[in-house]
Amino acid sequence: MTMCRAGDRSSNEKRAHTTTPPMFRSNKIQQVSMAPLLLLMLMIPLFAIGEEGSEAKIPPAFPQWDHKTEPAPTPKPIATPPGMKSTPEARSYAPPASPQSSAAWLLNRMADTDSPELRRRAAEVWPLDEEDEKSLLAIIRGLLDPVEAVRLSAQQRLNAIDDSALFAYVMRTFSAGTVDETKHLNAALPVLAQRINPFLLETLRTTLETHEHKRIAVYCLGQTRESEAAPLLFPMLGNDDPAMAKLALDALYSIMPSGSSAQWMKILDHQDAYFKVRAVRALAFLQEPGSFDLLKQICLGQRYTDMQMTALRAISWYPDDILIPLLVEIMERNRGLSGTAVQLLRQRTGMDFGNSPRYWREWLQKVTQQNAAPLVPVE
Repeated sequence: MTMCRAGDRSSNEKRAHTTTPPMFRSNKIQQVSMAPLLLLMLMIPLFAIGEEGSEAKIPPAFPQWDHKTEPAPTPKPIATPPGMKSTPEARSYAPPASPQSSAAWLLNRMADTDSPELRRRAAEVWPLDEEDEKSLLAIIRGLLDPVEAVRLSAQQRLNAIDDSALFAYVMRTFSAGTVDETKHLNAALPVLAQRINPFLLETLRTTLETHEHKRIAVYCLGQTRESEAAPLLFPMLGNDDPAMAKLALDALYSIMPSGSSAQWMKILDHQDAYFKVRAVRALAFLQEPGSFDLLKQICLGQRYTDMQMTALRAISWYPDDILIPLLVEIMERNRGLSGTAVQLLRQRTGMDFGNSPRYWREWLQKVTQQNAAPLVPVE
C-alpha cells in the first residue's frame, strides 16, 4: 500500500508539473520564457519610427481638406476673327475725369444749370488749359449763352489765352474734334473773328502750310465773312482740287465782297453749273452797275440761256419799279419764261390780265403815264 502510494505520488507530481501554467512556475523558468516577448515589445516603436521617415504615408482622413491645389490652366488663345490681323486688346478701365465733389465736377454742374448767375460765375473762374480742348470748349459754349452777362464773363475769361493758342485750338478742333466741339466752335467763329482772322489770312498767304490747314482757313474766313480774304480766295477758284475750289466759292458767296461784280461775271463761264448758279445769285445780290444789265440779258434769253430761270428767281425780290417792267418785257420776248413772269406779276400787283402780254403792257403804260407810284395798287 505504501509503495503504491509512493508511485502514485511521483506520477501525480509529474502530472502537476506538466499542467501548471508558466505564471505559477519558478522564477527562473519565468525569466527565460519572458525575454523574447520583452524584446519584441521594445522593438515595435523602432519600426514605427522607421516608417514615419519613409515615403509611404498614412492617407488623410478628409482628402477634401487638403490645401494643395493644382495650378490654374493656361487660358487658350482667342481665335482671331476673319479679316483682322490680330485680336483686339481689352480696354483698360479709366476712372471718370471729374469725380463727384471735385472742383471740375462742381463747375460742370454750375455751367449746365438753368441759373444765369451760376453760369456766369462758372465762366469767370473756369480753369483754362491751352492744351486741353475740353476746358476751352466750356468757354466757347459760354460765348453762345443766351444771357449777355454770361457771354461777357466768358469773353473776359477767354482773353486770358493768347491769340496764337486760340488759333491753334481752332485748327485742332476742325482737324480732329468731335461733333459737339466743332458745332459749338462753328457757331462761335464770328465772335472769335477779330482774334483768329489775322492767323487765317497768313495761313492762305504762306506756301508752307499744309493743304488741310488751308482748307480750314478758307472755311473759317467764309464763316467770319472776312472781306480781306476775297483777293486770296478768287484765285483759288481754279485750284486743281475741286473740293478746295468749291470751298473757296462758298466762302466768297458768304463774304459777298462789294465791287466784285467783274469777278463774278467771269465765273459765269465756268463749266460747273454749281459755280454759275452761285455767280448769278451773287450778281443779283450785289446790284452793282453792269450786273443788272447782264441779268436782264440772261432773263431775255440773250446770254447764258441755261441760267434763265436761275436769274429770274434771283431778281424776284427786286423793287416793283424795276421788276414789273422787266417781267412784262420777258412775256413779250421770251416765251420760255412767260408763264413764270405772269405768276410773278400776279403776285406782285394783285391783278390778273391773263397770259397775253398786250394787256399787261397797256396796263403798265397807263400806270406810267399817270405817274402813279407805286405801281402796285394801294387799298
